[in-house]
Amino acid sequence: MKFATPSETQTAFYKAFSEACLDDMKQVWLDSPSVICTHPMAQRIVGYRLVIGSFLGLFQNQSQLNAGLEQVETMQTSDLSVHTGVEILHQDAMEFRMQVTNVYRSTKDGWHMVLHHASPVHAAEPPGRFASKVH
Repeated sequence: MKFATPSETQTAFYKAFSEACLDDMKQVWLDSPSVICTHPMAQRIVGYRLVIGSFLGLFQNQSQLNAGLEQVETMQTSDLSVHTGVEILHQDAMEFRMQVTNVYRSTKDGWHMVLHHASPVHAAEPPGRFASKVH
């Protein structure tokens, strides 16, 4: 599958995640030894085969899941797009929120994910944007 934009790739990632579809997840990720995935509270995983294997493990143990992304901020160049936001996961009548960074790279075969990092959102609200001084 060829994704024309980083947003298309991101939509496909969350669809594959929600549907626990390993074949679709394989299409999202760049087949490269340098891709990186860090699942919440887990060690960093490096390399396409290991990253896809980690999703296989998640999908085998996963009940119905609905995954999406909110509060998305994007920084993009001609061949790289960084998306940050809050990942919302609904599973078994529970909601989980993760801070997430997704990075996509443009290749001759379209845009692909090269990094996914998710970590739990803490309950405490961060200070206001300009509430504290750095120096």
